[in-house]
Amino acid sequence: MGEAATEILRQKGLKDEENWLELITLYQGHPSWLKIIAATIKEIYNGSVSQFLADQQHIYLGDLEHCLELHLERLSPSEKQVIHGLAHQEQPTDFSETLLDVELSKSEFLQVIKSLIRRSLIEKVEMGERSLLTLNPIFKSYIKQK
Repeated sequence: MGEAATEILRQKGLKDEENWLELITLYQGHPSWLKIIAATIKEIYNGSVSQFLADQQHIYLGDLEHCLELHLERLSPSEKQVIHGLAHQEQPTDFSETLLDVELSKSEFLQVIKSLIRRSLIEKVEMGERSLLTLNPIFKSYIKQK
């Protein structure tokens, strides 16, 4: 994520390097997402990352929507069920609470979680002894808009 992501922003000629890490974190260092967002920032905000970030009440998806739709289309029905359940959670959710909201066996649920983590669509957040799940913020914003 680090140097490769900053190089994308540098190549696009973006300003406000002190805000690049926030932008990279928001878009999870995903190279194609950063290229799309960087082009938007260059075109609409004259390259100002700080102005783009200050102007965002919600995560901007813009031209990313097509990429996100392709991700969604490739998901199995079970994966979609978990994704939609997590999209409506405001805070990271305990594994066991999430399991109660979906109609999957524990084995199926764990397979789905592993698959979604590998695809970077959900993240496991550790809080003490507990493992919590949270949906990728970009994907979450997309799901909620649908």
